[in-house]
Amino acid sequence: MPVTISKRGNRDNPDSFEQLFQLGLTYIQQLSGHIWTDYNTHDPGVTILEQVCFALTDLIYRSDFTVADYLTGPDGTIDYPRQGLAHPAEILPAMPQQGEDYRRWLLAALPELAHISVQPDPAQNGIWHINARLNPVHQQNLSDTERAAQAATAIAAAYQQVRQTGEDLGQIQIITDIPLTLNATIDISDEIHDPNALAAMIYHQASQWLLKDAQAAHLTALSARLLAMTDIHHITDFSLSAAENHPAQPNSAENENQTLPEHACLFIPEHPSDLKLTLRQHGNAVMLDTADIRLYYQQLEDKTRPAAQNDAMQTLPAGTFYDLAQYESVQDLFPRTYHLSAGHPVRYHPRQQAERHQLRSYLLLFDQLMANFCADLSQIRDLFSTQINTTHSYQTQLLNDQQFSHITQHYPTDIRQRLRRLQDQFDDYPERKGRIFDYLLALYGESYPDAFHQQFNIYGSAKTLQWQLLHHKQKFLCQIVPLTARRGQGPNLHQPHDPGGYARRLSLLLGLRADEKETYSRTITQYLLNVVSDEHYADSPAGKKMLFQLQEPLLSAMTPLPERPDNLRLTGQQTRQIRASVMAFGDQTIAETLLRKGITHHEYRILQRTQNGEYQLFLHFSGTQWLYIGRQRKKSKLIEFCHYLQQWLMRLNRESEGLYVVEHLLLRPADTTDPGPYAHQISVVLPGFTARHQQPLFRQQAEALIRSNSPAHLLIHVHWLSFYPFKAFEALYLEWRTHKARCSGQSQGGDPFPQGQQSPQGQQSPQGRQSAQAPQSDAAQQEQSYCDALAKRLLECLHQPDSEEGGLIL
Repeated sequence: MPVTISKRGNRDNPDSFEQLFQLGLTYIQQLSGHIWTDYNTHDPGVTILEQVCFALTDLIYRSDFTVADYLTGPDGTIDYPRQGLAHPAEILPAMPQQGEDYRRWLLAALPELAHISVQPDPAQNGIWHINARLNPVHQQNLSDTERAAQAATAIAAAYQQVRQTGEDLGQIQIITDIPLTLNATIDISDEIHDPNALAAMIYHQASQWLLKDAQAAHLTALSARLLAMTDIHHITDFSLSAAENHPAQPNSAENENQTLPEHACLFIPEHPSDLKLTLRQHGNAVMLDTADIRLYYQQLEDKTRPAAQNDAMQTLPAGTFYDLAQYESVQDLFPRTYHLSAGHPVRYHPRQQAERHQLRSYLLLFDQLMANFCADLSQIRDLFSTQINTTHSYQTQLLNDQQFSHITQHYPTDIRQRLRRLQDQFDDYPERKGRIFDYLLALYGESYPDAFHQQFNIYGSAKTLQWQLLHHKQKFLCQIVPLTARRGQGPNLHQPHDPGGYARRLSLLLGLRADEKETYSRTITQYLLNVVSDEHYADSPAGKKMLFQLQEPLLSAMTPLPERPDNLRLTGQQTRQIRASVMAFGDQTIAETLLRKGITHHEYRILQRTQNGEYQLFLHFSGTQWLYIGRQRKKSKLIEFCHYLQQWLMRLNRESEGLYVVEHLLLRPADTTDPGPYAHQISVVLPGFTARHQQPLFRQQAEALIRSNSPAHLLIHVHWLSFYPFKAFEALYLEWRTHKARCSGQSQGGDPFPQGQQSPQGQQSPQGRQSAQAPQSDAAQQEQSYCDALAKRLLECLHQPDSEEGGLIL
């Protein structure tokens, strides 16, 4: 296509100098009216307008670079994770869902496998059984039993990396093939320069035929397949026989009329003495190197294996770094007769000097705005990143003497603070940064439920919530791959503290903690406290001592508590002082009302006792009952103490909120064959004793959010547990996960050798073998039995009446 000059003129561009200049004249006419009518070029006002319009064209030019240029750092690279941009090879591939998906993924991940079959259990939904055959050239220094055991362990570990919620791995059967040796004399083309490569192709073709077509055809089909290769002219003495060092099989194909074993594979020679293939050129045998043959063979195997998805999408956009913050004063553009450029001599008449100073100060208004704009452009990379390391989205840039001579004569001493205060009037950083995070999430088709959190904001002010939402969205972007591409992924059972993509996503959307290394109830128990119901607390010795019936006119004499400031910070020492000072924590208990209502200042009242001059603090408990909190000589000290108490109770509530996802299929007994009570059912367990979680409307909308973000084929049960049942549940759950990891770490599956077939050591494989390794030891069986007992207790824990889900369908 020929290169042409566009017919579009500068006057057609709204950002051109001509259009900006004309627009400026229009504004001048509108503002001045009949006062000023001289718009000739010699007019100083027109000169100023021309220079400012020309400077604006430079800013427009700087605003028209590609996105990659704005995101490129001084080192010339783009930090994609920092910018919240995931690699296509990570975010685009879908996780395996069907048997064929698992087959391709496992073949690509495990080079030791030659063939694998992943089939669902016909009786139990959600359970996959795997049959695999090993690569004949992989780890031949190990015995068949050791290779089978290692392969089964690798398959189980690889499956756990992509295991979907509500699924589990059943038996892994490693099929040990019967190795056959290729015996043949083959005449090849004289133009072949590397006979080893051709020999590798012959072995590869024969191996693929044995793997896929051997049972449906005779040995003549393989001979014909080899003769179809362009470099092979003639084949004689062609046969497949039992490999040496392996017991002969009665159905080995030593002539073309005999059938092949069911699980036959081709033995790839490792030593020159194992080589039974002869290649001839000009009637003379050529020298073959078994090491080169095995190397070429492995390369051919790698080409035929499923490749990792999106491997071709490795090239990412690159940009050019520009120092966009660099700014040159508009005064340097003025004609020399104005004497405004930096470094110009300043020997003038005092009146001229004053006029020059006045004009420069006037032009500084334009300079400062455009310099700030350049600083904003240079910070686009930080503004559109996942970092929250500042409180300003708009930038200021102070001019220096090189840009503006004698700038200190025009700047006030506190210019930086003044500019920042001016910018802050228009700079709502959490709101603007939040919209940028929303944009980055929308790139992946995601959104964060801001309205849900704004509706149930009881742990702080609206400004505090904005910052909390920022941090939630930041976590979402930093974990966008597991939260989006792996949104249905279950926990890796080999890792007891891995929550899985599904649980991690739900926790972040609900604004909960997502850390299973430490129990959520420990947030409260670490202070030697337990949450009890109001009835239990009222009947306890501490409740009878701390609860008072307050009537009029005493209630009228009470004063409300002022609102807690947002910038309050609570130290560890202050926390310990609060724990020791509040007498309501007697008997190492905290009432539900104190935990929930103690976070808001509306529930507190201060009573002045005129007899001793003390101020007492009370919390409204129920009806006419008021809970005594503490006392101080000074009212300000009591108010400060109550504010710190609110802050601590708010922390206890927020950090106690988390969830656990229990997959019923994983709780099935080892000997069960009935899938009904366990298949496709998930229990989401949350604490129901916190201030936010005890609200019925919050529970209703939280459950709707959980179900809308769950796989459609799963039946979701949501349980809200009070403190003691939740504490007992999570202790059981975490112990079960620990023992489940030990059980899952052992080889899963069944017999590595088919029934009736002899192992390479000539011993019959026992029926009912539970592992591709040796049969389970007594310790392993005890571990499995204990794990099953814990699973049974978990189900019983979810059956308790305190579970407010209404019972499980079990």
